Amino acid sequence: MPYKDKEKQREAQRKWEKENRGAGKRHKVWMFIFYPDTAEVGWRDECDELGLPFLVSPLHDRDVWTAADERRNPDHIEGEVKVAHHHGLVEYPQPVGYDTVKEDFAFLHTHSIKYAKSKASMALYLTHEKCSDKVQYDWRDVLEFGGANWHDWCNELEDLHAMMKEMRQYIIANNVSEFYEFQLWCDENNDMWSRALDLKCAWAIGNFIERRRNAIQQAAKLDYEKRRDNSDETIV
Repeated sequence: MPYKDKEKQREAQRKWEKENRGAGKRHKVWMFIFYPDTAEVGWRDECDELGLPFLVSPLHDRDVWTAADERRNPDHIEGEVKVAHHHGLVEYPQPVGYDTVKEDFAFLHTHSIKYAKSKASMALYLTHEKCSDKVQYDWRDVLEFGGANWHDWCNELEDLHAMMKEMRQYIIANNVSEFYEFQLWCDENNDMWSRALDLKCAWAIGNFIERRRNAIQQAAKLDYEKRRDNSDETIV
């Protein structure tokens, strides 16, 4: 049952997260934080040797605490810069528990180990790609291990629907009438959309553009014929 008090609702959500995203639960995709100053020397080589598909964020050295952070913990003063840190995102071949993740990445001295509800959303969070209120980091600084690919993880099916909705909104707003023009624009201006078109949704978006163009042309034709018929009636 939803809470009328929003703060109580948020507290209930935090309690659920704590109970369901930590020890005792088994999942395939996990995330955590670690600090470069406390990680073991040569941690990148360790990541390579681990062999798991694994992403490490650019160094988050410009993040600041928010008012919400301060409400949860008075020591996290709004506006102060956080300690420089990395976010890690790993995918196991089968579900594992908290202890497995902690043991596998002990060389990083990880903190805040949690399972990821959305691999795609967390991959985007590594650079704050969809967080306009946060500092933006360069995706080219994402580290990839064990065959993980940041672009592919960002384009996972679970987030593809939202991405396609954004494409359709852009197509309508900019009156795009040819698929090849849209694809070339994506190649130059939006790499994630470009990769999504190449790998998963070219037919659906191409079909949308074609059907929209046909509908517009048909509406224009009917409007022309209606105006022509009205004109003929006036002359008679």
